[in-house]
Amino acid sequence: YAFCGCDRLTSITIPDSVTVIGSSAFNGCQNLASVTLPDSVTTIGSDTFAYCDALTSIDLPDSVEYIGTGAFYGCTALTKIDLPDGVKSIGEDAFAHCYELAEIDLGESLESIGNDAFRGCRGLTSIELPDTVKHLGKYAFAWCENLTELNIPVFLKSVGQRCFDGCSKLQLMDMSMLLEGQKVLAITTGGYGKRTDVAEYTVQLRGGQGLKNYNITEKTGKVADCKVVDESDDILIISDDGTIIRMDVGGISIYGRATQGVRLMTVSDGAKVISLARTEREENTEESAETPAEE
Repeated sequence: YAFCGCDRLTSITIPDSVTVIGSSAFNGCQNLASVTLPDSVTTIGSDTFAYCDALTSIDLPDSVEYIGTGAFYGCTALTKIDLPDGVKSIGEDAFAHCYELAEIDLGESLESIGNDAFRGCRGLTSIELPDTVKHLGKYAFAWCENLTELNIPVFLKSVGQRCFDGCSKLQLMDMSMLLEGQKVLAITTGGYGKRTDVAEYTVQLRGGQGLKNYNITEKTGKVADCKVVDESDDILIISDDGTIIRMDVGGISIYGRATQGVRLMTVSDGAKVISLARTEREENTEESAETPAEE
């Protein structure tokens, strides 16, 4: 709270000895328009520049590694932000309600965007998320009303609840890199399965009849589970009698959507396949695994 509420402060130069700018250090400095940070700063703390209404831009040195919770919350005049490549995490509410924020460069090492991080940034029209991003928090981009375009990172693992809530103009979410080379793996209760190119599952308009995913027969049984997989995966096939087998995805045949596939698992009388799980490849495994049988 070093300079919190100093509404006559218009500019500040941080000395070279500073490594961390503490919580709420300049919170509420409504006329602060110019901030110079040294290369020694590694952390922008919680609410550090919150409600600095006159701040239109800030140059973050390459030394910065962390943007804290609410660091620039409510900086309504902020129009541009460039994150250094060293930043791996953006805290909750970090840039929430920066209404004029129109340009953001998220660097090349970012892994996590916290809850509500860019909530209400209505000046944003497009966002380029680096491939390193693994987690998008709840409401991370909620109510970015003018956001129309966004890409999905290759290594994204989780997307929080209502991450894009209120993004009424969002029309294009580029998932091409995420799905490139991947297949839809379907498994039936009778132990039959197949891989099908993702491209065969075309987008249907509202009111459309959908697409046939599997040619179901008495022999195959109903579809038990589906997963998007790639050549580097193994899968675990699980039946309701407790049997589990592990299989190399690359060994499973590729067929079109409306086909029966091949037998992947032999189920005992009265048993049925109930699910499959995608897992990382296990090299030189000695576990028993069935070889898909062409029929």
